[in-house]
Formats: sequence, C-alpha cells, structure tokens
Amino acid sequence: MINTSYQTTLRRSTQAKGIGLHSGIEVTMEIQPACANTGIVFVRTDLPKRPELRVNPQTIVDAMQCTCLASGDIKISTVEHLMAALFALGVDNAVVALDGEEVPIFDGSALAFVNLIQHCGIRLLSSPRLGFHVLKTIKIVHQDRWIKISPARSLSIDCTVHFDHPLIAKQRLRYFHRDKGEFQRSIAPARTFGFLEEVEKLHHANLARGGSLQNAVVISNDRILNPDGLRFSDEFVRHKLLDIVGDFALLGSTSLAASITAYKPGHRLHGMLIQKLIQDPEAWTWKAEEYDQKTIELPIFRPEPRTPNLQRV
Repeated sequence: MINTSYQTTLRRSTQAKGIGLHSGIEVTMEIQPACANTGIVFVRTDLPKRPELRVNPQTIVDAMQCTCLASGDIKISTVEHLMAALFALGVDNAVVALDGEEVPIFDGSALAFVNLIQHCGIRLLSSPRLGFHVLKTIKIVHQDRWIKISPARSLSIDCTVHFDHPLIAKQRLRYFHRDKGEFQRSIAPARTFGFLEEVEKLHHANLARGGSLQNAVVISNDRILNPDGLRFSDEFVRHKLLDIVGDFALLGSTSLAASITAYKPGHRLHGMLIQKLIQDPEAWTWKAEEYDQKTIELPIFRPEPRTPNLQRV
C-alpha cells in the first residue's frame, strides 16, 4: 500500500488515443512520470515550443460544458475525468502530453484513465506530500443550485441531482474517499450523460461533435437510448460526483481534507466555489506530516509560503 505521507508518480509512461467530446478530433495522449513537486503538467506537443501548463485553480478559464484550463499560449479542455483518476489513485506528479486541445473522452467515464494509470503502476517518491485542508465553510448559491465546502479530517462528498425527468428524478449519493478501490468500483465507471434534445442543440452550436452512444448516456423522453442501458441505476448522480472529484483535484493535492455537499452541481458551480475558496487566505492551508521549507515547494497559486498549522482541523 502506498504511504500517503509521501508524493508519488507513475512507474513508466503510457499512451492512448481517443476523440475529444466537443471537438470530435482524435488526440494522442501520453502520461509520463515526473519528479517530486512537479504537480500535474499538461504539454501541447502540437504547438510551437511545446508550451506547458501546470495545473492550479488560477488556470480555470471555462466551466460550462466541461472544465477548461489555459495559461499563456496553451489551452486544455475536458480535463475533469483524467484529473479525477489521478486524484483518486493518489498520483501527485505527472506530465500529460497531448497533440490537441482536448483530453480524450474515451467511454465518457474515468475508467479508462484509471486502467491506464494502474497498468503503469505508481512509484513512491522521497518528498513529503502536502495536504489541502479547508478551514471554514464556504457556500455558493446560483438560482436553485448550490454547493458547500466545510472543514473535515478527510474527503467526503454528499451529492444530489434533481431533474424533471422520470428516468432520473432525484438521486443522492454519499461518498467517502477512503481507498482507491472504492472509487474504481463505484464512481469511475459512471459516464457523462445528456438529453437527446440538448445533444441536437449542442451539435448545431458545433459542440459535442465527438459525442455518441459510445461515450455518453443519451436520454430521450421515455427511455435510455444506449443499447446496453445503465451501468448503475443511479449512474447520473455518480457521474456528477465524479465531476466534483475531478474539478476539486485542481486545488493541487491528492490529499484533500474537506466535506463537500452539492445540490444540482455542475462545472460552473464548482469553479465558482474553488475561486471563492482560494481567494480567502483564512479558508484553507497546506499541511504535511514532514515539512521543511527549504525542500518543499508549495503549489504556485500561493506566492508567499507559510508554515502550515499542524493542529488537527
């Protein structure tokens, strides 16, 4: 079992091809090992000088149909499923090389990413891991939707979806992030979903051009259009919870101590809460079991490192 006090990376590189959900363009993705304190870094191999983007909350630029990151000349979209897999499996450091703008959608879930990472194996590094600890409750409300984050000793998520549709209606799921096996079994396989009428509108707007029954659950007025049906009776809330994991992985640590409660969540709501959280220096801190200011580099969205408060939240 991986010692959660220390950072990790992959044992070796892995490569896969897939289409982008919104672009419909085939993309080659390679996930490579990285040294300690690198974090997750995206590289656009198709652009001049191969620009890099180091993941942190300040790189979030769009969170409507998916989560998009940008910095300088580089933009990366649909990062949430990959980020969820890296977070859940405890991969702190990796370089993700893409020859296009969008991360492949594969089957619309995080399962392919989990399988790729597990096939590589995970290697323990010698540098201590920093945990992101929430220190006070923050809530975002938008119309009838809301999301709240509160202090806790470990990560838990209480997610509720509510659609005016008989095949979904109201679904609620509570998830406690205790081991990667639970994520792999119950959250990672849940696929993105959409309503048939919305999919047609997105196509007319040149979005979801890569969407199909092979990478999304599509719902008509009275039935699931996918021939094999659902993977879980509550697959819809499970996928929304998956998106929460992926978006909050952008905080920069695979050790997140927080309780998240969400009602009718979405990428835009997640992004609003993340921005409000990091803009309040009294709302969060970094903590590590072993801490040496000379050797540990704090994530780049905190310009003034301070010694963490080692008291229990």
